[in-house]
Amino acid sequence: MGRIFKIKTRLFLAVCAPALAFSFAVAAKQTVYTPYYYQPRGSEGDVAVAAPPASASVPAMMNDTVVPVTERTDSVQAARPPLVVEPRTTPRKSVVENIIRPGEDPVQRRGLMIAPSNPTPTQVTQHAALPDRRYDLPPVDSSDYMSLRTRPGLDIGLQGFAYDYREPSLMKLEGYKLGIDGQATITFAKDYFATADVRYAFGEVDYSSNGTGTLDNLWDDFVEARALVGRDFVFSEFLGFPQFSVSPYTGFGYRFLYNDLRGTTSTNHSGYRRENEMIYIPIGVKPRWRLNANSRLTSTLEVDIMLDGQQTSYFSDISPGEPDVRNQQDSGVGLRADIMYEYGQWSVGPFVNYWNIDDSQVKISNSPGSICGGSPCSWIEPANNTLEAGIKFKYHFYESPFKLN
Repeated sequence: MGRIFKIKTRLFLAVCAPALAFSFAVAAKQTVYTPYYYQPRGSEGDVAVAAPPASASVPAMMNDTVVPVTERTDSVQAARPPLVVEPRTTPRKSVVENIIRPGEDPVQRRGLMIAPSNPTPTQVTQHAALPDRRYDLPPVDSSDYMSLRTRPGLDIGLQGFAYDYREPSLMKLEGYKLGIDGQATITFAKDYFATADVRYAFGEVDYSSNGTGTLDNLWDDFVEARALVGRDFVFSEFLGFPQFSVSPYTGFGYRFLYNDLRGTTSTNHSGYRRENEMIYIPIGVKPRWRLNANSRLTSTLEVDIMLDGQQTSYFSDISPGEPDVRNQQDSGVGLRADIMYEYGQWSVGPFVNYWNIDDSQVKISNSPGSICGGSPCSWIEPANNTLEAGIKFKYHFYESPFKLN
């Protein structure tokens, strides 16, 4: 059966392929290089483009019938006054839609002219941007609608999220935080952008450990600053998504975290303050989808690569004789993701941030106090991970001064 099928297939291709190629060649010759004069029914009117000369001996379409221009009356070939173009307000089926496929821009067809159905003298007028009829969306680069590119200007945001910090098998901190953030973005050379953003979050967390008990309502906050550069790539259609853009970016980031564990736990252990500093490289991408003329979806997918970090533990809070230890951290990775619904100047959506930091380098120092009994101690900051998950709101404003292109 397989062999018979292959033989039939080859015979079919041998016979039909030349005929199909010849048909396409004839059709291309007749439709691509022959200018036509379209006259759709109705009085709504369409935008007129590229009319042939009045004396040209080319066919013209009048009331759905193609006749040579030379057979038209002298009044039709007379001087053509300007055509008043009215935008179409109601859907209709016209000759244009019979000949041009839905969604195709007529101005891209050489030598076409769209005119009223009545053979009234007309003159060419300039073509206006036509909507994307495939998806009922405005043109992808229309300046009258929300752009798919990165928007220049200032953004101020508010966020609330759950916070979870863990040192596996040792301890954890859990709580809720509020955050505020601000961004300043400039655009240049049409498709490029640079962004500086700052984020501050604060709240109270609860400490718990199998070995040292629990301690509640502890202050915890952090500040983060980033500088990013990237480029926008805009597509009228991409992998089945209509009017889609993607904006890869990279840069530098800095985070400073403060955690105040001072107090006495449920098992009579003393806490101490901790500080953490980190420098990292963010590498991310922002896909965007236009929903309608005034709204879009913007997502963020990002990987953060830790370059350098330092953990400071103030053991002197436990006893004045104990040292304050600084451990070097040089290995870790972070992940970020969000999806924002943007409508006009406002945007809202969920987000997730995650960090996974490896064990620090070992620090050896003397401990004249009670922790090591006066002998040298080896200090290490254990591997840890942090998870933030919540929702954020943003408002965008003051756009014009930041647009350099």
